[in-house]
Amino acid sequence: MANKKRTQRLTKKELKKLSKMKRSTLLIIIILVAIFQGYNYFFEKNEKTDDTSIVTERTISESTVHSETETKTTTSSSSRAAKYDKATTANHLVEEEKTTFTAADLNTNQASYIKYGELDRLGRVTTANAVLTKEMYDTGTKAEYNIKPTGFISGNAPYNHSRGHLIGKQLGGSGTDRRNLMTIYQYPVNSPDMTNYENAIRRSLLAGDKVRYRVTPVFEGDDLMPAFVKMEGQSLTEAGDILFNVTIKNEK
Repeated sequence: MANKKRTQRLTKKELKKLSKMKRSTLLIIIILVAIFQGYNYFFEKNEKTDDTSIVTERTISESTVHSETETKTTTSSSSRAAKYDKATTANHLVEEEKTTFTAADLNTNQASYIKYGELDRLGRVTTANAVLTKEMYDTGTKAEYNIKPTGFISGNAPYNHSRGHLIGKQLGGSGTDRRNLMTIYQYPVNSPDMTNYENAIRRSLLAGDKVRYRVTPVFEGDDLMPAFVKMEGQSLTEAGDILFNVTIKNEK
């Protein structure tokens, strides 16, 4: 009987000890879970911080690029042209200080228009005159594939010819009127040279300017491709600062 009571007492002690061990184990588990959750919170917070940092750096980088682009686009027309001055030969691109427009050409009250000169006896383009406004922006058309200006052979190598607009498409120039298409080299004459000045006009028009513009191909003798392309532009309002008179040599 005494042994039985002793066994019962030991069993109760063991149960009590076991209960304490369970409570200790549960407490340890709770502590571990808390530590694990705290670690996850800290990790996720850092991860979000890193992501924010990456986005911020990307935004700063994009802002920097945008700022640099804006700086480039506000550069004067003369400095834009200077980038390509003497790109291939000593006289590839020549600028003059003043345009050759008359006082009547620069009448600020005249309405917008585009006028193409008639083809000469060899079927060559002669000139294109315009007063450009914001409403004319991007109203032009692409060069018609079936039209081959005088001198045009192929747009592929080794010729690299382009059906070049006198008045550019983005400025309202037609791509279906033969009087507005000439054969020039795609690079560097069509782009970047002529495009460089056309883009300057576009930006000025979108700012509210009105621009007097003229493009004149210059042929030597009976050559069917122009030797030079003369471009002149001048703002008619205080909203713009367009003023250029440039002659581009038509060469590769």
